[in-house]
Amino acid sequence: RLSEVMVDPKAVEDAVGEFIEVVNADEVAVNLTGWRLADGGGRSHVIAAELVLQPGEYAVLTRGSAEALAGYVRSDYQYGALQLVNSAGMVMLYAPGNETPIDAFAWGEAVGRKVVAGASFERVSPEGSEWVVASRRWSDAHTDRGSPGRATATDTPTPTPTPTETPTVVPETWHPLNEASPLQIDEVHFAGKDQEFIALVNLGAETVSLRGWMISDAETPRDDEGIYSLPDSAELPPGAVYVIARNASVFLGMFGRPPDAAWERSQGDIPLLQRSRHLGRGEMALNDGGDEVVLLAPSGLLADAVAYNRAAYASLSLAGALTADNEQSLQRVPGIHFAAAADLRHRFLAALPQPFISLHPPSVPTRLTVRLDEAHQALWGSLGAASNFSPGFPAPPHYLLMEAAAQGLDFLAIADETPTYPVLLPPEILFLPAWRWKEEKEEIIVYNDAPPTDRSRSGIEAYLNGLNTPWQIVAGVGNFRPAPLVASAASDLPADMKDWFVDWQRNRAPFLPGGNSFPNSPEISRLRPRYTGLAVRSTDASGLHEALLARRGWVTTSPGLWLTLQAETMDGQRIWMGSWLSPANQVMLHIAYGDRSGEVAGLALWQDGQLIHQLDRPAPDGRWTLTIPALPGSILTVVATQFDGDFAVTAPLFIEADATGDLLINEVLPAPRNDYNGDGVVDSNDEYIELYNPSRAPIPLEGWVLTNGDDETAQRMKFGKGRYLGGGERLLLLRRAHRLSLRNDGGVVRLLDPQGVEHDRVEWDATLSRGRSVSRIPDGGPWVWNADATPGRANANTGVDDFAPWPGTPPPSLPATPSKARPPVNPAAEATAGQAGGPPGSIAQAKLMGLEAWVEFRAVVVAPPGLFNSNIYVADLAPDGVTAGIGINVYLRRGEYPPLEAGDWVLLRGRLASFRGETELVLDTPDQIWRIQSGIMPRPLPVRVSEIGESLEGRLVTFRGVVTRWQGDSIYLGDPDDPEAEPVRVTVRSSLGWKRPYVKLNELWEVTGLVSQFARQSPWNGGYRILVRWPSDLVKVAGPR
Repeated sequence: RLSEVMVDPKAVEDAVGEFIEVVNADEVAVNLTGWRLADGGGRSHVIAAELVLQPGEYAVLTRGSAEALAGYVRSDYQYGALQLVNSAGMVMLYAPGNETPIDAFAWGEAVGRKVVAGASFERVSPEGSEWVVASRRWSDAHTDRGSPGRATATDTPTPTPTPTETPTVVPETWHPLNEASPLQIDEVHFAGKDQEFIALVNLGAETVSLRGWMISDAETPRDDEGIYSLPDSAELPPGAVYVIARNASVFLGMFGRPPDAAWERSQGDIPLLQRSRHLGRGEMALNDGGDEVVLLAPSGLLADAVAYNRAAYASLSLAGALTADNEQSLQRVPGIHFAAAADLRHRFLAALPQPFISLHPPSVPTRLTVRLDEAHQALWGSLGAASNFSPGFPAPPHYLLMEAAAQGLDFLAIADETPTYPVLLPPEILFLPAWRWKEEKEEIIVYNDAPPTDRSRSGIEAYLNGLNTPWQIVAGVGNFRPAPLVASAASDLPADMKDWFVDWQRNRAPFLPGGNSFPNSPEISRLRPRYTGLAVRSTDASGLHEALLARRGWVTTSPGLWLTLQAETMDGQRIWMGSWLSPANQVMLHIAYGDRSGEVAGLALWQDGQLIHQLDRPAPDGRWTLTIPALPGSILTVVATQFDGDFAVTAPLFIEADATGDLLINEVLPAPRNDYNGDGVVDSNDEYIELYNPSRAPIPLEGWVLTNGDDETAQRMKFGKGRYLGGGERLLLLRRAHRLSLRNDGGVVRLLDPQGVEHDRVEWDATLSRGRSVSRIPDGGPWVWNADATPGRANANTGVDDFAPWPGTPPPSLPATPSKARPPVNPAAEATAGQAGGPPGSIAQAKLMGLEAWVEFRAVVVAPPGLFNSNIYVADLAPDGVTAGIGINVYLRRGEYPPLEAGDWVLLRGRLASFRGETELVLDTPDQIWRIQSGIMPRPLPVRVSEIGESLEGRLVTFRGVVTRWQGDSIYLGDPDDPEAEPVRVTVRSSLGWKRPYVKLNELWEVTGLVSQFARQSPWNGGYRILVRWPSDLVKVAGPR
């Protein structure tokens, strides 16, 4: 056990003379090798030497070396690393392999132990819990006091006279009992007048007779306040509560139960307390502005005392101003008694009155250890709690820790204005010392116990600049140097991550979003809590500090939910979330999700405020791996969202900016002589522009512009979101991609950066030969005229013409309308279930041909290119000529669709196939689809939720549904007329570039979209869903019903 602590030596410097004494209070010898010491600042030291203590033997562990301490104190072992702060601090002793301390000692104003220079704190006896300030010198060589290396030297106490039940001599002050009283004050309600009450509780193991006990509001004997004797006949069993009201009838009206006694007005057979006039001349009335409540034992000694607001604390040797609102009472918290802590804030909290109910230590659930990998374990906690040492907060520090442990948290930081140490450390939770600074609209939390003397704005900024400990910006992100932690954004659900990315950009570094929610307490409720999850290497204070500094964690609404993000570079190195990552053409991301409850979640990868990848349901092991480019200057984070609304957000990965990145026009071919787009024709559609990235890092293309002129009339092509060009790679843009007219007799191509500034340009005139290009040779080098045409390949100038015959083969003629001849019947074909055939050249008739059949039909576009990646949807017209009929999903395996809009008529030739149960038309190349003419977008078919299934696959429909739940990118809508029908899933695909709207249960929505099928497993049944196209396809009709 800890037996003596010297915090502030006077004869030598602190850095040399601080010492910690331990004693073997066991009956067998103990080897201290592997035992660990820790201070309140997160520093720790493991004893590495052989240090054996026999029973009753003491060891002095010192900060300085034995040589430096010669003549001052003996040194059995030097720990060196710990620092004992004079203002307030703590020492903890850990046994080998134990993550909870077996003993701890704290000092400072908060715990009522003031450091005296040159005097140690001594435990009175190895078996006891009482500590005193040393009063005797241990050496004639100096004046410092203590007893290092031996038992505590105490003065012979003056024998205490045996008290009588009725003191004959009235003392000047109340003298306290020397030990904890079994009967203690449990609750005090002082607001109002007739509403006042005092509750007592028996904390002992035996029944207590109340004969001779007295209750009073007199801070000293014989003043003008009242002292009342408890009933002689009353007894209080162990754990029972005894309530004394000022007015019994008012109390009965307030709480529906009579008090056990009253001191001013009784009712019926409720005992009325009798005044002890020889000790107090007045009557007891609890002053709302401030008063005291004292409990006197039959001996006349002070058994317990409480003071609040502007009371006379010093008269009762109390400290720490207690306060409560008018609707609240002061309630004793478990674990600390009157004799153990002078500061009342450690013993009472403010909460709604609950007479007859005593607070007990909350039960702590069993928590399974979550191993993230061989080196890391998951811990959850809160980084911003405040105790009743901060104005406006109700609970004592150690009770906050108890509540946090009961809630399933593994650690808790208590951040009052100055570091506050709990007088008890529950073994189930780690305590993280912290302090808070706040000024106007700025607020920070620092996770140590050494605040600066200068707490001005400039003083705090100077302090932070030299700080090497975790700290958090609660308000004012961007006003300080980059912080490792910032309070998480206030948005309820991370459906829109805009605020999160704005804060990351303001901080200029990847911070861990901090979860600062309070543990559950009688008076604090958080509807949307936020907690911090950490991947720690060791489950102690130093492990917490290391993980916080590394920003290796996530913020979540639910303890037990974990989410991690790691990037694997080309050389196999793993980079954790909260770190910087070098740009690269490809980086593999490893995402891991889990929840102790087993609940599943949808996962989403966000980049620079945009959702770029989504996974509705992780694999059974919760792992998701994907490869993306690491674009310079971008920010990546992962979000997990559960069905019940709980979520988690990882600390981000910041991709380093690359000042060497460049984007160049590399080659231009205005007059082609070869068929480069593969349509069998040599024409202007074979013109191309090639871009080149000469750097090693990828370049985001969003916002870059290609134009073919210098004025506003020039044609322009602007790159959209998600486009990039890898380092050392080329991007070939054929005419259908760049959409610019390149004149054969002379022209210009300009490349503008996202700010509209010209970055590169190339010009040519009529002297450029047909089939020859303007190229940079080598790639990215000087311009060369009449070079070889090398689309997508390294530029060269061999001088050899490799042209197709000129002029090219004329395009095949297409019939004005599809052939009306009925295609041959496939004897193995079966009609799509529930879908009738149609006229020749229709989708309905083509589907009858069966899978793998080659078909040709005309149809109208109902979902144009650009919505669903390589897929579009087309449909027949229903017999009424205005409603969408049978439809089908069209998949283009390679190349790009011709320019198409909704309502355009097209001719298609392709092969019928099935993917995840949905019939689709597969096109191998773009020359299997021809635009015939523009048209009018058909109306959707009105249906009911219960009708959606195989018979409507591929069809454009509209319906109304009631929100039953949501998950990731999808909403589930039930049939308002048939509650028993299976709800239909309405999906907003990530390729659409807009997000699923925020919905609430039981809202009524109107939906327009395509009936799609995405079955999960063979034989590919079920999985029907509605794919919406534009935000106008989802309209809220009414709020919750």
